[in-house]
Amino acid sequence: MRLNTLQRIIDRYQARRRRLHTAQNLPGAANRSGPSGRNDAMAGPSTPSYTWEATPIFRDRALDAAFKRNGFVVIPLLGDESIQRLRDGYEQLADKPASPFHTGLPGTTYEFKRESHELIVREVATLAMERLVEFRPLIGTFMAKQPANDSAMWTHRDWSIVDARKSLSVNFWCPLCDSDATNGAVCLVPGSHRDAPIWGSGFPSMANVLENIPENAFHQPRIPCGWALVMNQGLVHRSGPNQSPTTRVATSLALIPQKAEAVHYAWDQDTNRINVWRIDTEFFLQYAFDGAPLPETLKLVATIAPPQPFGRRGPSPRWTPSAGARR
Repeated sequence: MRLNTLQRIIDRYQARRRRLHTAQNLPGAANRSGPSGRNDAMAGPSTPSYTWEATPIFRDRALDAAFKRNGFVVIPLLGDESIQRLRDGYEQLADKPASPFHTGLPGTTYEFKRESHELIVREVATLAMERLVEFRPLIGTFMAKQPANDSAMWTHRDWSIVDARKSLSVNFWCPLCDSDATNGAVCLVPGSHRDAPIWGSGFPSMANVLENIPENAFHQPRIPCGWALVMNQGLVHRSGPNQSPTTRVATSLALIPQKAEAVHYAWDQDTNRINVWRIDTEFFLQYAFDGAPLPETLKLVATIAPPQPFGRRGPSPRWTPSAGARR
């Protein structure tokens, strides 16, 4: 495809996403954009060119358009038998973390992560890949939120696991019970996947940007048991505390395009450079997270200069949520 043809496609897409109506009746991006059409409050240390915008992600065209516009969709996915097998499998796992909220990766054993990944891939991956155009699973985990006031998850973006200039990663988040405000459902900022910065271990905090996002910019979809919240992993999101009497368990499965290379970005504070490491599923199983050294088996594929300083572009006063934005 010629460059000018691709640019026309991108320009048409960007014009469509400025409209206030969406396939899910969510707030549009028009009132959240600066004069450039970018979400200035979300602007981080990089401004990647999203070549994946012209590439189908979902097989269903309406879902594809809604996902590219909002950064997420909610779809039915799991059957009753799969839900029960996942519930039973989680209960049978040894060494489950005791923390009020865990994502299944930090503070867990290799065996816990491997068994979780294998079970989730077996039950979820095929159904997810049937909805997408040439994606493959990378890592599956269980996320459990105990009934506790300190079980909330702060506002954040997930780590970049592909080169966001050329590709994207998606996450299928499937609760094994109905998920809503009472048990700490995911809250997200529609459209915040636009201009998402690269992100990884050792990076300086972006709290001064993320903590100033207007409260009514967040949207909390209700997700029935077995349905999937499918998110662009650059989307800003958080979750509240579980105020119900039972533990809320969900599966999380990250997928990347078949031809994309999985990578991990690690900021070296000593050299002030970002090392780009080639990774696979084994990386997530071996890595201890929480500032631990990276596995010695990783292969360095590039070293890049840090993008613009974190926090230099704070929230723009022009950035306001659309009227009627749902929370």
